[in-house]
Amino acid sequence: GSMMLLPLPHARQLGLYERTIILVTADHGDEFYEHHGWGHGHSLFNELLRVPLIVRYPAVFPQGMHLAQIAQHIDLMPTILELCGVAPVTGMVGRSLVGLEETPQPATAPRPVYSEVFHGGSSAFAVQEGRFKLIEAHSGSKDAWLLFDVAEDPQEQQPFDVNTHPVGPRLKQLLASLREQAQHGAVLPQTVKIDPHTEDQLRALGYLH
Repeated sequence: GSMMLLPLPHARQLGLYERTIILVTADHGDEFYEHHGWGHGHSLFNELLRVPLIVRYPAVFPQGMHLAQIAQHIDLMPTILELCGVAPVTGMVGRSLVGLEETPQPATAPRPVYSEVFHGGSSAFAVQEGRFKLIEAHSGSKDAWLLFDVAEDPQEQQPFDVNTHPVGPRLKQLLASLREQAQHGAVLPQTVKIDPHTEDQLRALGYLH
């Protein structure tokens, strides 16, 4: 199949609307002092990580369908490729959301979801597996681990002691493993020269000072 971006009015005029994939998402959320900060890019609380993912393609996703599993941004590419009938690209870590059930099977282990952020001299890493989420944060010489039951505490206000909670040590080990995998697969940084117009745009968005 072919893939192209098509304005919706044109899709309707050409009779392609029902075969057009409409996908709405975002790259991040923003914090409004829920955890004593503003904006984004400095932590991994759910107000920054949970973003909408809305797909309209009735042939595969019936209206009103709601997937209980947590999706990741790395799942978007394999999902779109499968919807378009294109073979997956070798080396993709994400998985297609096509064919997943609205209710996970009881025997299926929750899929761990990994996140990371680097901000100035600080960094944070997180893993969520089912109802439990662990955040590992580093700022200067300070290290912290925050363990939450996001089913009971969705606002992430009451952390458990990661060393005494039954799932704490295992999640610390899982997070360390995911960090290692992410570092192994990371793309090496490159120095590039950008044009003045792009530089002005990045400065206006707050990425350059």
